[in-house]
Amino acid sequence: MKIRQWFQMIWNKMVRAFKSFIDAAIPLVTQILLAEFKDLAINIVGTLQNTELSNEEKRKQAFIEIKTEVTRRGKSLSDSLINLLIELSYQYVQEKF
Repeated sequence: MKIRQWFQMIWNKMVRAFKSFIDAAIPLVTQILLAEFKDLAINIVGTLQNTELSNEEKRKQAFIEIKTEVTRRGKSLSDSLINLLIELSYQYVQEKF
């Protein structure tokens, strides 16, 4: 085996190992971020629940407020995770009240 082929084989193994590590870490990081911002989202959704806004306006306002606070804390959440937080918070608020 030539040295170039050997290095290529080692490199490919390292890339696969790193990809496996990242694939395993992403769900954990997502769970941590959701847990970190769940109370914030529940408070925002609960507060908006008692307003005269339409459901769509409540969702948009919750999205804006959560995104603003997440950014203020120096974090980043994808739009889909923010929407998931809103939906989970809405379900929680509905069960509590």
